[in-house]
Amino acid sequence: QAVEKTLPQQKPIQQVQKPKVQDVQFTRRLAGPIDELRSIDLERFRRLSPDPIQAVQRIKDMLDLLEEQGYEKRVQGLQSFKASPLFKQYTSVTQQAFVTGKGIDAILGNLKRQEFDELMKLNSEIRF
Repeated sequence: QAVEKTLPQQKPIQQVQKPKVQDVQFTRRLAGPIDELRSIDLERFRRLSPDPIQAVQRIKDMLDLLEEQGYEKRVQGLQSFKASPLFKQYTSVTQQAFVTGKGIDAILGNLKRQEFDELMKLNSEIRF
């Protein structure tokens, strides 16, 4: 009895259920040039190249690649690019400049002036 009193009292063991950890699973999705053009935003544009001239050239290269597959594919690529967040941002800046009468530099936001100028050149080249 003396030994039992000196021993620390043991608590009954409770079973604790740990939350299940599931691995993050990515859904694989192939993105062709058309999908890639549709999803270009400012961040992806800057990832194409730090130099806006080269980034615009890569967009042109994608359009040329599509043209090799057929004129129809190039038209789809142009429509996809014009539906992209980057092109919408470019047109929004241009539209705001016309409506407000302010200079482009005052409206650019996080778009750099050289990027805007290169996008303007690209837009004039891809019109059909």
